[in-house]
This record gives sequence, C-alpha cells and structure tokens, in this order.
Amino acid sequence: MRRTAVFYLGQSGGPEAMSALKGILADEDAESELREQALFAISQQRDDEALAVLLQVARDDKSEPETRQRAIFWIGQRGGSVGVKTLSELYGQLEDPEIKEQALFALSQTGKDGQPILLKVARDKKESMELRSRAIFWASQMGTVPVDDIYSLYRDAEDREIKEQVIFALSQQGGDAAVEKMMEIFRQEQDPELRTRIVFWIGQSNHPRAVQFLEEIINK
Repeated sequence: MRRTAVFYLGQSGGPEAMSALKGILADEDAESELREQALFAISQQRDDEALAVLLQVARDDKSEPETRQRAIFWIGQRGGSVGVKTLSELYGQLEDPEIKEQALFALSQTGKDGQPILLKVARDKKESMELRSRAIFWASQMGTVPVDDIYSLYRDAEDREIKEQVIFALSQQGGDAAVEKMMEIFRQEQDPELRTRIVFWIGQSNHPRAVQFLEEIINK
C-alpha cells in the first residue's frame, strides 16, 4: 500500500510530491523497497530538480551500490545531450569500478551522443583494462561505429583483452569496411589466438570476399 502511494506521488508531480519523495529517499529507517520506489518516482520527473537528486544519489559513496547504480541507470534513460553531459562529468568523479561500469552502460543508453565518450574511455590507458573493454563493447552495441575509430584502438592497444574486444566490435559493425579491416588486421597480427578469432568472425560475416579469404588461408 505504501509503495503504491509512493508511485502515485510520482505520477502527481509538483513541488509537494517531490518534497515528500525526497524525504522518503533520505529516510534511512524506511524500507529499502520503499526508497527504491521513491527513487523510481523521482526518475519519472523530467525537471532539473529530479536530475539533481539522481545525481546526488549517484555520487554518494555512503549509499548502497545498488541504489547508486539505479540512479545512474535512470540518468541514462533521460538520453539526449543533458544525459550524456551529466554522465560524462559523473564518470570522472567515480572511483568504484562497478559504479563506473554502470555509468558506461548508462552512456550506451543515451543514444549516439554517448558513443564518443565511450570511445574516449576506451582510449584512456589510465583506466583499467576491464573498463576499457566494457567501453568498447557498449560503444559497439550502439550502432555503427566509424571503422577507423575502432581500428585506431587496435593499433594503439598493448593488451590482448583490448584487441579481442576491438575484433568483436568490428564484427558487430557489418559492412565492407569492417570486414576489410579485420582482414588487414589478420595479415598484420602475429598472435595465433587473435588470428583465429578474426577468422571466425570473418567466416560469420557472409561477406562476398570471405570465402576467398578463407581459401587463401587454407592454401598457405
């Protein structure tokens, strides 16, 4: 009954409803499910105050990680330039790897404007290998990434994990340019495992030149 009341508070909108929702969210004695419902209700408000509350929760390292992750998720659902700008600034302030990973996912939900930020994280060698890999993955899931941008990540990569993720990202793009770039990487790469992965993805591509390329490998 209380969760239902919180839901309808969110639907009603207005300053009084927002004040009540913020009070529930700040009440440490309130049930976790009730506070979660309050956070959701706030996320449904499209004004600046609601965004500020979500951002405050996301930054609060005293809050439970799950609560912070939900706040970040709802920021990402706003989409648009405001969502991208907010998440980009927030990412630079975060320290917990799991929370940062949630921010990367949220960026992938904002639309094409979030893709350059993900690629920027992927290039940052100060970031952990895991976070860079996740940034590449989510960027590749957002739609077509410029092939040259993906290839530049491979060219600069020193770690196999990053290279593996770049190969996968290329395989997800489709089109002639991506397959041609995988063929180019195959010819340059010396690591047998990476070459095997490239062969697999080219074989899955249904590209007109795939059969010819695979025959060339077999006949060598």
